[in-house]
Amino acid sequence: MAIHPVNDTVFAKNLEREIEKSGSNLTEVAKKSGVSVATLSRILSAQVNPSFANMVKIATALNMSLDKLAGRMGSIEPVAETLPSELAATSPAENHVLASYLIENTDLSPNECGKLLVSAANGTWQESWIDTLVDPLLTERAYMVMVQTVGHKKILIDLAFPDTLVESGSIASLVSILGSAMAGTGAKLVDVRIPAILLRTFPGPSFDPIFTLGPKHHIKGRPFLSATLRPMASLDQQLYYQSIYRAFLGGVDFTFDPSMMHSVPHLKWYDRLACATQAVHRMREESDLGTYPSHFINISAATVEEMIKRAEAALDNDLDTLMIDTASVGWSALQSLTAWAEDKHVTIAAMGSRSLQSGGMSEQVMAKLLRLAGCHVVSTPSPVSGSFSMSRRQVKGIIHTLTKKNYKADAELGLSYDQPTTGLYPSVPACGGGHTPWHFPRLLELLDEGCMIQCGGTVFAHPDGPEAGAEANLAALTALCEAKNAGRNIVLEGKEILKQTAKTSPALKKALAKWSEDTFLFGIVGKPKQVPDDAKIERLLTLIDRDKE
Repeated sequence: MAIHPVNDTVFAKNLEREIEKSGSNLTEVAKKSGVSVATLSRILSAQVNPSFANMVKIATALNMSLDKLAGRMGSIEPVAETLPSELAATSPAENHVLASYLIENTDLSPNECGKLLVSAANGTWQESWIDTLVDPLLTERAYMVMVQTVGHKKILIDLAFPDTLVESGSIASLVSILGSAMAGTGAKLVDVRIPAILLRTFPGPSFDPIFTLGPKHHIKGRPFLSATLRPMASLDQQLYYQSIYRAFLGGVDFTFDPSMMHSVPHLKWYDRLACATQAVHRMREESDLGTYPSHFINISAATVEEMIKRAEAALDNDLDTLMIDTASVGWSALQSLTAWAEDKHVTIAAMGSRSLQSGGMSEQVMAKLLRLAGCHVVSTPSPVSGSFSMSRRQVKGIIHTLTKKNYKADAELGLSYDQPTTGLYPSVPACGGGHTPWHFPRLLELLDEGCMIQCGGTVFAHPDGPEAGAEANLAALTALCEAKNAGRNIVLEGKEILKQTAKTSPALKKALAKWSEDTFLFGIVGKPKQVPDDAKIERLLTLIDRDKE
């Protein structure tokens, strides 16, 4: 059930000793426990941390206590010996919410940390005379499942919350319950397992975006390609329109408003809607390739009523792809929007400055909650190196959270619990940004159809403009996907494939020359802007004047 990256060496040594004492071998233990020989071998060599479920299976197969096998009689304090009975570690009920919390840089013992979080979760910092009047059978309280040391001054605590504490179908209620244990404790929420009985009350995405957006937009055999408009501010109506249209002309599937683009004096929201609609409709009419590009317009506003009003206006103009800055509008506003969109086949993208929220909870938890809330597209960190301090495997775990059914706990992917999905539709992971064509081979090793690659920087910063930038990215993506589908190893051969493709794609050739292989266009300080020459300015003005006619 729960994965904890702790005491892997202690567990491995104990397991090796117990196997030797029992006179068994790995094959026999694997057969009795149901844990594969390969997994057992990796546990013994301390390459992976065993999941809680596997620990229980192995302990049962060896006919010994879990505490003894896990080393809890030694390096980890036995919780039940020092905590009051109501705080003692116990097995969680199947219908209870499980949550894993991390406390870092603490001088408290594991037991003290456990008591701290249980007290915070139940609001029992001080004894109250009212407690003597409360019916203990009326509502269960949060309790501790496990507490362990995970490193120097790092403690991991698992709490269980009765599902009856959470209001049905309410992300706000769930977050409030989970957040109670973090109040004044300095804990961070690492992962959460939501039981099937509660999960069924959440709507999730109103349709399967992976199997809907592809056919609708005539995209097959590759990930979606998207670009967020740049610069994020100071665009007037004409530049806004041109940015969208030129990116479409070059071949991107979707463009996005920046999360910081709202209704401002020089670009009012309804003026922006008119420009986006014009660009989208013009591209669809001009295309002879059956392409169906769309723009995700930011409808974030001061009130839910205004957001719904903007969403209805966009839909009236045949713009059925909307984005929202989930960090700034909040969970209740987000669920209000997804509830409105449920029977309208509108695509909702959760983008924006989630760092405002992720200080207290991991990206893993954020992704899970956004899928539950009904978002069809969810922005995720990039699996290639960049400004996000997250490993490639952790990003893969986030993609699993958004796309997989009934997935299992996996220590390597940062998945702490088995998670049922009860028929929940997947969400499309939008990985980015800051990608250049050089990153595509490594991206495509992890991403497939049903994912989205964001590359706004290389689209709008291309030396020849957004049309050429989109052309370059599409040429690289198409060539690599064709090679991958043909069985070639694009991680090893990707560089050569890109160079070969660049021979017939001038736009890609310039992009590869402009950005080096290790360039990541996110969270960096760029060089001073180069002023475009008179010829480039003249070409842009000519395009704008022609469109005005």
